[in-house]
Order: sequence, then C-alpha cells, then structure tokens
Amino acid sequence: MKTYRYLGIMLVAALAVGCSKDKADRISIFAESMNGSDSKVWMDPSNVNTATWVEGEAIDLNGNPYTIVDDVDRGFCLDIEPQDRAMYAIYPATTSTGGNDITVENNNGTGSRVTLRSLAVNFLSTSGHTVCFPMESQAMARSSALYFNHLTGNLRVTLADTSAMPVTLGAVKIVLRSTSDVAPISHNGVTVSWAVQGPTMPGGEVGEISGDQDVKYSSEMYFVLKTDGNANATVAARGSKSFCVPVTVPSLRYITVTGYNPDGSQRFTISKDLGTSIAITRNRIRTLPTINIK
Repeated sequence: MKTYRYLGIMLVAALAVGCSKDKADRISIFAESMNGSDSKVWMDPSNVNTATWVEGEAIDLNGNPYTIVDDVDRGFCLDIEPQDRAMYAIYPATTSTGGNDITVENNNGTGSRVTLRSLAVNFLSTSGHTVCFPMESQAMARSSALYFNHLTGNLRVTLADTSAMPVTLGAVKIVLRSTSDVAPISHNGVTVSWAVQGPTMPGGEVGEISGDQDVKYSSEMYFVLKTDGNANATVAARGSKSFCVPVTVPSLRYITVTGYNPDGSQRFTISKDLGTSIAITRNRIRTLPTINIK
C-alpha cells in the first residue's frame, strides 16, 4: 500500500536527510501549500491536508520530462542529477495518456505555457482522488531541490445522486462563465489555460439561468472519470462524490456541468447562477454549490 507523506511537516527533516547527496542522481521536489495544506496532485476533497505527489508521473525540467520517484529513504524526487544551468520546471510534463491531454511549452521562464485539453479525475477506493494541478518551479544551477508554486485556482465540485439508483458516469464537462473577459492566467513567467476559452454555447435547463450571458466570457473543460485507474465512476444512490479541479479563470458567476454515460451519451446538464461574481485566486480553494443529478 502506498504511503502518502505530509511534506509540509517533513520539510526541514527532508532537506536535512531526505534526498541527501549520498547519491547525486536525484532532486528533491516540494510544493507550496493550498489553503494551508500540502496540495500536490493526490487529493481528498474533504481534507486537502492529505494531498501529495503521485509516483511515476513526469515533470518537465528545462524542456525534458523526468519521472517522479518516491524514494522510501529520501521522499519524492526527480530521477535526474542537478543541472549545471538554471532550472525551470513545470508540472506536469506534456502527456496524452490516461484521460489527461496536456501540452507544456517550457521556455525557461519566459513565455512558457501549459494548455489543459482534458484531465482525468481518478477516484481511489481507499479515499480521495488523483488529478493534475499545474505547478512551476525555478532554481539556480546545481540546486538539490525544487519548490513548486501552484499556477491555478481550485474548485471543489460535488455531484449528488438524488435518485434511488446509482449513477455511473464516464466523464463530465464543466463550463464556467464570468461577467468579464476570460484570459489565461500567468505566474512566474508561465501561462496556463483550459484549451477552450470563449466562445462556447450556453447549456442547462430552460429557465435555470436568467439574465444576459456573453459567450466570450466562457471557459470549458472535459474531465474523464475513473476509479482506481479503470474507466467510469459511480455516484451511489442518495449519495455524493466530490472532487477538486484546477481553474484558469479570474472570476466566476455561472457554472454548467454536463454528465456523460460510459457510452458517451449525455446523462444530464445542470446550470447554476452563483448570484454574484466570485474571484478565483491562484492557490486557493472555492467550494461550489452541490450539483444534484438523477
């Protein structure tokens, strides 16, 4: 069974004895907290303090992908020697596997870009789920550790089954609408965005959203749902399922969630007006009203 570490608590000790230089072929990796936690990419939406890295994924360092290693003695590292030049790292590296479709252009701190086309939300039977939260790090040449900053905000989404039968979903599409222009967000020379950012067609039941909506203020993303790495996720009858997703808009007023059956057919479309525009801040969590499905 995999052990997930509380890296914030272990930080000082890890730097002292973690990825020590008894072997010079690995670099320690750490991330800033999300709302006071150590959020990385494994998350329990009810307790983000338990979040950490996922072994086997890759980080782009100076334009090349390197694998995340969970060393039992040294903590989470990149399987590479410290570089002889300044280091610019972006998590994740470019990938198009397992439901993730992410493109990374690492231009060493100037004009770098992360484009999110689709993301996998993999629910774990133990607890929590995995999902990619883009991050960046910069360090001087020969540094033995990389400290990552989150690039996006965070939305906590809850799907609640209001029926007496379980609902199995293969994917959801989330459309966010603001009352101002939607533009990619940037931090430390790295720009990140969902691939579809206005225009997009409004969705939802007639009458659920009132007032004028401008489609140029939209951002859209597909999330492929999995359970323990296998296709689909089930919301229990009269139960609910929560998950966290990275958000690349500066503000949010309306949300539309569309659910798809395992065969790709549409199961539901639910829209909500939050009543007022809320700010989306990098490295902070916003909890959305529950989406009731049936």
